[in-house]
Amino acid sequence: MAAKYVYESNTFETAIQSLSDPGTVTVEQDAYIQVASGIAFSLTDDGWTFKTDGTIEADAMMMVFVDFLRKSTV
Repeated sequence: MAAKYVYESNTFETAIQSLSDPGTVTVEQDAYIQVASGIAFSLTDDGWTFKTDGTIEADAMMMVFVDFLRKSTV
């Protein structure tokens, strides 16, 4: 059975996330994984699925994933 990893809203992670059991990673809206240096995730060489409604940022790969589909109401 595939593992499920959930980073809930209003959480903030600054360390590399080392995940060993392949599965689904969900970063909820307003959850942040921001690693100052290095990589955000260290994963095994198996199948992974990511759903990002929050923010994943790491300097090593020069990539930032942010949910741009948020709707704002005035």
